[in-house]
Amino acid sequence: MPDNKFTEQYRLLGIQPGATWKQARSAYKHRIRQWHPDRYVNDEASRRDAEEHTKRINQAYRELMSFYEQRGRLPLDPGLHETDRDIKRSVADRPPGTVRTPHHPFGIRTPVATNSSQKNRNFIQFLGVATILCAIGMFLWIQPEADQSSGSPLPASHPDPSPDSVTRPATGPNTPDTHGLLPDQRLITVGSTLGEVYSIQGVPTRVDGDVWHYGAAQIMFANGRVTKWQDTQPPILKVTDHHPQTIAGTKNIQSFGHGSSKEEVRTVQGQPLRESDREWDYGLSRVYFDRDGRVIRWRESPLDPLRVK
Repeated sequence: MPDNKFTEQYRLLGIQPGATWKQARSAYKHRIRQWHPDRYVNDEASRRDAEEHTKRINQAYRELMSFYEQRGRLPLDPGLHETDRDIKRSVADRPPGTVRTPHHPFGIRTPVATNSSQKNRNFIQFLGVATILCAIGMFLWIQPEADQSSGSPLPASHPDPSPDSVTRPATGPNTPDTHGLLPDQRLITVGSTLGEVYSIQGVPTRVDGDVWHYGAAQIMFANGRVTKWQDTQPPILKVTDHHPQTIAGTKNIQSFGHGSSKEEVRTVQGQPLRESDREWDYGLSRVYFDRDGRVIRWRESPLDPLRVK
């Protein structure tokens, strides 16, 4: 744009040809304060006029600033600053990767990042995010192991049991339970666990909190164990009002605790889904033994409650 086209910008800022860039910035700030719309709150017409005038001042300043950044001088003051040819030569002599620092409207010099510094910042940000994700992963990994040191039950992962969250017992068609019953012969009774109901009755048609629906029939739970049920006519639930008898030759016990033997745990809790010398798994719950085969602690899930003292 020819220099004579900037006469209006000079007029709006209130500066004369030959003014320096520092004088232009100072004049701009003075004009903005002078025409700030908040100074005319009691006169709506004057306020609208101040808003329009402020827009024109800002536009004029932006155009002068753009010219100065490109050529190193103001349009109506060609002799006081470096010429265009000098500007091009100084840019060519700069080290690779450096750029000219833009001028802030109020004289604040804002550093411009080079490609290498931007890459360094991106890499540091990536390392920070990766460190946080690793810390969260380690916490989630070691948390279950920390819970094994206590004999108290684990908190529920969610309040309402659902078929997808119940561990299917690893029993085959020819695998008898603790009482010598095959899967098709087992019956649900008061005190049966979620996993036992799932393996005997199958997947419920609907789950509402502590109530499992099998068509029109319902099975009610409390703390992960059966408390009562409502059957249909003809009956469709595999239930019985009688509690299962204990294995012949063992004493009639209803729960186990610290110091209980493996035989007592098997009598009370039934056959574990996975069994090793020191650990027995009952779905999401687990019982730990010492070298003598005595219970030292357990980890209990509300979805697979343990019959502990």
